[in-house]
Amino acid sequence: MMKKPCSPYSEQGFTLLEVVVSIMVAAILGTLLYQYSQTTLSSTAAPVNELENIQDLNDVMEKITADYFAVLTANAATPEEETGWIGAFGSGMATKYRDEVDSIAYESGCFVDYAWTTTCPSGTNTIQIRLVKGNQSLVSLFSE
Repeated sequence: MMKKPCSPYSEQGFTLLEVVVSIMVAAILGTLLYQYSQTTLSSTAAPVNELENIQDLNDVMEKITADYFAVLTANAATPEEETGWIGAFGSGMATKYRDEVDSIAYESGCFVDYAWTTTCPSGTNTIQIRLVKGNQSLVSLFSE
């Protein structure tokens, strides 16, 4: 029995060219995967931040509403004694909760027929409180 002669291509293993090409393909795929994962991770953080901001705004508005009801019951002796406290309430809330949100704005006036006006019929004084945190805002109306 005779042995077959060894050809130069019948040896086991990979050539240098095959190794370099496979490393290049792996590097390109790794770069694409890294870019995709960075884009996905950064875009998924935005809704979470917006949700946290709106939750913070909701918490502060709940506190303001509780303060409003406390002031309302304290000033509810007679209708004549009730008038005039709503403006002080707005400035007090802007001072009290300014560290918890980016900005608190309040404006006195009245809300008539789905429009905000500064001239009101007597006894219908209203205050609009706007809370802003990040790019989220929350607005509530309080009246005397």
